[in-house]
Amino acid sequence: MLAIGTKICKIITTRAGYASEDLVEMLGQYMAHFAILSTVRNGPETVPFEPGWHKVGYYPFGLDAKIGQAYKEISKSIDEYGKACTRKLEILAR
Repeated sequence: MLAIGTKICKIITTRAGYASEDLVEMLGQYMAHFAILSTVRNGPETVPFEPGWHKVGYYPFGLDAKIGQAYKEISKSIDEYGKACTRKLEILAR
């Protein structure tokens, strides 16, 4: 999970400008979540933390659904653009 999280955080830090406005805050919440997981995993502590010891940093509920929805919208837009281009080429070929 941490290896995947590292890749996700790299994408967020280098490509967040492409994210829709409603996703930006959730991406920041994911970064906080990952920072806590990394700290717990790589930290020197040997005793478990108490449940709820942190006030922020939980996995942002709904992030997966929002990303899926945005992906579908972009995919649909690309498909429509491709169909329009194909139609134009067919008209020009006549």
